[in-house]
This record gives sequence, C-alpha cells and structure tokens, in this order.
Amino acid sequence: MAQIKVNQYSIPDDAITLAKMASGTDGNIITYDASGNPAVVASGTSGHFLKSQGANTVPVFAAAGASGSMVLSEKRYDEVSTILASSTTYASGNTSSFTKTESSSDSYIVYTWNGYLADYANTGSDSVYRLNYTPSGGSATQLTNRVYIDMHTSGHRQYLPVCLNYTITSLNAGTHTFTFEAAHSSAGGANNNTQYETDSFQDITIREVLI
Repeated sequence: MAQIKVNQYSIPDDAITLAKMASGTDGNIITYDASGNPAVVASGTSGHFLKSQGANTVPVFAAAGASGSMVLSEKRYDEVSTILASSTTYASGNTSSFTKTESSSDSYIVYTWNGYLADYANTGSDSVYRLNYTPSGGSATQLTNRVYIDMHTSGHRQYLPVCLNYTITSLNAGTHTFTFEAAHSSAGGANNNTQYETDSFQDITIREVLI
C-alpha cells in the first residue's frame, strides 16, 4: 500500500475537529512543555486553582496559598436608617441578603459594619450591639458585643468612627440574611441615646473568603 504523506500545508485551517483528537481524561488541560511539545496538565483536587509556574514550566493545579486569603465575592450595602439604642430592646438596621457559594470547610463570611457611634453629650451612655444572622433554612443566631461611651462635653453632639467586624465560619452554601442591631444597657450609665449610623462614605460589606 502506498504511503500518503501529509504536511502542515495540506491541512486547511480549522479542519481538525474535536472528534479527531485523541481521547483524554476529564478535567485535564492541554498545554505545551519547555520544548514546545503538547503536554497535559492533570486535573487537580476539587477546590484547587490553576497555578502558573513561570516560563518554560507546565502549570499545575494547586491549593490557594495560606499567606493571603482570596475574596470570592463581595457586596456592599447602605445602612439607610439610624439605629437608635434607646432601650434594652434591640433596634434593627437593614437586613442584607448574601449568597455564599462554597461550603463551610472551603470558605467563611466576613461581615463589616463601618460607620459612626453618635451621642448627645450625656455622661455614661452605654450600648450593646450585635449581628443577627439567619442561615439559609436555619434559625437566627446572635453575636453580641458591648461598647461604653462616656461623653463630657455638654450641648454638642459627639461622633466616634467605628469599624465592627464579624467572622462567621459555620455557614454553608446558600442565601443568608444579616441584620446589625443595637440596644441600651444600664450596666454603664443611665443615659440611653447612642445612635449607630452610616453616611455616604461608610457602609456595610459582606465578603465570602476562601479558606
């Protein structure tokens, strides 16, 4: 049988279909090695990322480095209403919904409330604040903190910038809701007019961070 020689110029552009390629392994990626020859990057472990190893080296799938966390998604919200901690019953700010894509073993949530504590100058104002969050299909959970404000300047409103962070590691994938709340506590004083508020420069941020 006569041999038929085919060179690169005999094959029209875009003539090789997927059906003509050799079978491979699901998840593998075709690349080139240091000699310029075709090579395969073996599929990695679930949750790993494609990592470049520089020129003349085949990339690999690898876990994200522990030295820096990767933010998978982020949403920002405005706290439209001022939260007035005027009684021992918690007053609520806005409820924010956030959809987490990974399981609790792969990522966690960082909730940041960035705003002001505002107080008319009443000595001994005391408030408690908390994050109230409800997991998808679950029950509400409260994470509580306490802050004490002691203002002495009479007749002037005082502002204290605050950045409050919560890290939640127990949430799995799903849409979860978060509400920042505040109340007055008589433990540190009798006055009760502390306000939690944001403005055009401050906001609420919710992030999903890869472990």
